[in-house]
Amino acid sequence: MSEGVAIVILCKPLKLAKCRLAPILDAQERAAFAAAMLSDVLDAACGARTARRIAVRSADAGVGRIALAKGAEWQFEEATQGLNAAASAASASACQSGERSLMLLSADLPFATAADIDRLAELGTYAGARAHDGGTNALLLDPARPFQFLYGPNSFSAHAAGLAAQGESLRCLVSGGLAEDVDTPPAVARLLNKRVGAATHAFLGELPHLREQVA
Repeated sequence: MSEGVAIVILCKPLKLAKCRLAPILDAQERAAFAAAMLSDVLDAACGARTARRIAVRSADAGVGRIALAKGAEWQFEEATQGLNAAASAASASACQSGERSLMLLSADLPFATAADIDRLAELGTYAGARAHDGGTNALLLDPARPFQFLYGPNSFSAHAAGLAAQGESLRCLVSGGLAEDVDTPPAVARLLNKRVGAATHAFLGELPHLREQVA
């Protein structure tokens, strides 16, 4: 991986993020939480030795400002897209730019570290990180080669099956922070007793009531 990896973080508008956390967080808190986790994913990506280029893809100008403040690029979407459309567009853009190694990351990975990203990058095409619920938190691919994005329930298995039909295999990074996304109150509960990124830690510190709500 000597030439490095282009990293694109896929992020929906902050006001639409983390709706499943409505029982414990109001709309403003959910947006702030999503912003904190995005900041931590960006920090991990910026610290990865294998990262050559880092961008965030979103239709949200607030997300764009976070990306630019971290020294990353903002890939502006004209309108909010689903994950599959956003991933396809990011891959097409990377291909047009001559990239041969593209890593797509979710924006809600507060446990992610630079070491996790480097470990995934070193697995080569094709590789990914499976979420605990079967989703796909990270994908490493060659944007110049055809790939069908199948984000959704049990998407990691779907991606693996799609590649198997082409005679390819999807290697899985089986440990580390890329497996830990945060979509539900139980997932938030796990955050409270583990080491997370600095921005997420600061956000949680401002909401001491959370521990009681998710207990």
